[in-house]
Amino acid sequence: MTTVYFVRHGETTANASRIFQGISDFPLSPKGIAQGKLLQKRFAQVPYDHIFSSPLSRAVDTAKILNEGHPCSVEILPILIEVDGGVLEGEPFATMAERFPKQLDLYENHHLDFVGEGATDGGVRGAWERVQQICRMLPEQYPEQTVVLVAHGAVLRSFNCFIQGFPFEKLPEVPWGDNTCVTCVRLFPDRKPEPVYINDASHVTSDLATKDVW
Repeated sequence: MTTVYFVRHGETTANASRIFQGISDFPLSPKGIAQGKLLQKRFAQVPYDHIFSSPLSRAVDTAKILNEGHPCSVEILPILIEVDGGVLEGEPFATMAERFPKQLDLYENHHLDFVGEGATDGGVRGAWERVQQICRMLPEQYPEQTVVLVAHGAVLRSFNCFIQGFPFEKLPEVPWGDNTCVTCVRLFPDRKPEPVYINDASHVTSDLATKDVW
């Protein structure tokens, strides 16, 4: 068995400004840094063996804050990267409908089929395939260990869908997680995952909470 904590990054300047970020590298906002410090307090007494992060700085910086006081180092795991939004990258939500109506409609109303225009990552289905790879790899390579993953909203959403035993088609019904929310699951090489809790953000105080920010 491998115990996994999957953490979404803290709020970014793009989250705060309502900008689609995808694989664009926006930094943590002051609120996101403060959320990370609350996350660090949450994990201060949680022993873990490895901490992996998406290569994007918002995840890496969140992981570094969380990891303060722990003996292991943050390792980069490229398959944790967010879904590439293509032409939506860096676009304010307020102007998407006017500038990119087809891509926005695809993302919001035909989400399972979304692949960013010009992207090569397989889009939403690609993220679904990556989380399955993660769920196979971790119990094989890190048996009887505890692992922390720090990544992104769309990847976490696919992860939460998969570990609950839902098919890909149920993904649009799975809630988005708030910034620095945590999912905990037990993974096994030979049987279904056992979720412990999903999208828990009880460590975040009300003044620092962010809701439904994708």
